[in-house]
Amino acid sequence: PIINEPGSGVRAINATGSIFATFNSAYTIDSSWEWKKWNDKHNAYHFVTENRDKTHGDDASASFILALNDQGNVAGGYSNKTFMIQVPTIWKWQSGKWSEPIELPYDESSEETSKGEMRGLNGSGTQAVGNINVLPNRRVQHYESDYNTNASVWTEENGNWSLMRLSSETSSANAVNNKGDIVAGYDTVSAGGNYIATIWRFDGTTWSSMMIDDKRHYSEVFALNNAGDVAGGSTHYRPAIWSGNNYQKTELKGVDGNITQGEVRALSADGKIAGGKSKVGENYRATIWSGNDWKAYDLGTFKKDGVGNSLVTAMNDDGTIVGGEATFEDGESYAALWFIQYDENNKPTIDLLTNE
Repeated sequence: PIINEPGSGVRAINATGSIFATFNSAYTIDSSWEWKKWNDKHNAYHFVTENRDKTHGDDASASFILALNDQGNVAGGYSNKTFMIQVPTIWKWQSGKWSEPIELPYDESSEETSKGEMRGLNGSGTQAVGNINVLPNRRVQHYESDYNTNASVWTEENGNWSLMRLSSETSSANAVNNKGDIVAGYDTVSAGGNYIATIWRFDGTTWSSMMIDDKRHYSEVFALNNAGDVAGGSTHYRPAIWSGNNYQKTELKGVDGNITQGEVRALSADGKIAGGKSKVGENYRATIWSGNDWKAYDLGTFKKDGVGNSLVTAMNDDGTIVGGEATFEDGESYAALWFIQYDENNKPTIDLLTNE
């Protein structure tokens, strides 16, 4: 494991795989690591420091990294602005350390303590995507909580970040292509309230949306390739790929070749390798899909008997360094990196990082 404490995982990896971001439930501050310097760990600064409410402990200063740009010098996620308020956040690598958190714009009228999350970054780190919480649309019935989460895009120009909402319905933007003109996530249908995998495109002037899955299904996109013409996620709780100009859907099979539950969470730059999780027996296992037939490969766990759960959440551009979490001998999940080599048919040979 990368972190020798339970409840840890890898959330993001840069293009070359030289920098990755981790979380640790024992500490509420995310960190980035430089692969070439194994002990070179850098905590992300947070808004609440000396003036935080001491009675609430470290929970008052939580920060979470969800994405890195290609170079690994821009990170994004969310952070507690005060003990009660969480805001979408950007950090920049400057002079050998992470900058103070940069608060992204959000809806000031929202009464929710969570103002939103930044979930994805384009290659240059000048465009971020995610969601903001807004006052509820009373025409839509919400069952979990009384607020709308709107898919949003933030764009940096001359050091300032501006906000654009992509939908007024309950929605989220989870991924963006390198250029920044294609965004993916989910949107809802007012009549049914279903989450539907959605693509938003920018034509240079306006954003347009396109639902790419059956409205009867619960579906969501979590990852895009660099060009934005391959999307990965889930449909009806099954792992799926949407590809081509019209985003034709392919439901991915499990390691036994049969229909499986799971989801795609990461894609290689060319969109030919997917990572996520699929059901193997009673467990969800970190899975790589590759090759022309999208064959599934189980990445395993840290446990010597091979059982337990694992999950892929990030990969570098060529899919050779994959990050996530996996069950260890004590039954807890720990941050994990897999190193993968592919043959001419994209069949992987897998090595799971250990401390041995």
